[in-house]
Amino acid sequence: MKVFISSLIRGMEAERAAVREAITTLGHEAIMAESFYARDASPQVACLKGVRQSDLFLMILGDRYGATQPSGLSATHEEFEEAHSSKPVLGFRHEPSNPEPAQQRFIEAVGGWTGQHWNEFNTPEQLGRQVTRAIHEWQLANASGPLDVNALDARALTLLPETHQGSSSSGAQLSLAIATGPNQPLLRARQIEDSALADELLKLALFGSTAIFSKAAGMKAGIEGSDLVLRQDGRRGEEGLVRLSPNGDLLVQVPMDRPSERGMMMVVLEEDVRDRLSHALAFAAAVLKHIDPTEKVTHLALAARLSGSAWGWRTRNEHAASPNSGTMSIGYGEDQHEQPVQLTPANMRRPKVVREASEIVEDLLTLLRRRWKP
Repeated sequence: MKVFISSLIRGMEAERAAVREAITTLGHEAIMAESFYARDASPQVACLKGVRQSDLFLMILGDRYGATQPSGLSATHEEFEEAHSSKPVLGFRHEPSNPEPAQQRFIEAVGGWTGQHWNEFNTPEQLGRQVTRAIHEWQLANASGPLDVNALDARALTLLPETHQGSSSSGAQLSLAIATGPNQPLLRARQIEDSALADELLKLALFGSTAIFSKAAGMKAGIEGSDLVLRQDGRRGEEGLVRLSPNGDLLVQVPMDRPSERGMMMVVLEEDVRDRLSHALAFAAAVLKHIDPTEKVTHLALAARLSGSAWGWRTRNEHAASPNSGTMSIGYGEDQHEQPVQLTPANMRRPKVVREASEIVEDLLTLLRRRWKP
């Protein structure tokens, strides 16, 4: 296994030597910037190539941010940007510390992007021991077998409900399915049945930035087959649903609001779809963080469907300008507007769901719009 070591070089020589020794002692190859200086390409370009060729990205941060590159970022920051969406990241931070303002922003950003739990060290010797333990634990957590991305993408589609389950004459429903990989058991039967898990999911579903359901309606939690299922019935019969499987696969189904009280047209509003997608994705990320804090799940595949009969698609401004007229999708049928959508590729490394959530939402929104408003 190739492990890339990312940090400042000057002033962290002892730490880098300790990390290299830990990596080689475990039988792995340490990839370091010092190896690239004799190459034809610039050292930083060569380093970024080294990041792409590595299997694991190991980052050590101290107080100094480092000199900025033409991009405006430090070399370490550039290397992290290259790595975070495609490589597992292990982060180590020197404590006690008094980081420069730019370094403090970088530290906070890394934590926000990846959900990074920092390993804090005081001496190079302590850092070496922490690196040995962290790599060993990461290998154990990820020893579930190879990842089949094609099977992962296909499984996301199978998680979506049949269209007759998602359609309603009184409304439309958005379904977001998240398949996890490598496919492995994350929750035992007793954990699925534990009321504490249901309580945590109910809290995430009803409150804060991950809220997907209305606090005004009641919710029911129960076991269906081997899955934990939360249900909420809307006032017009639409059903909100969360289905969590023992392997971490997740289905989120939420009803769409009806703007028809402001006119005769029954339409889906684009801004509402964006909002539902954003909250559903944030909810899914929070659920995974709760049930899999050591990140055995490394990849996710997404699939979405917006189902409902005789509904058109509009922006708020379009609907406000003409609330009582427009083109409906009557007869458009399941063959087109209720077909599921997936990104290309549908699978991604797990941190990307947090780091690039807004971009993922916009891409899914675009694909759904094409189904409903060709």
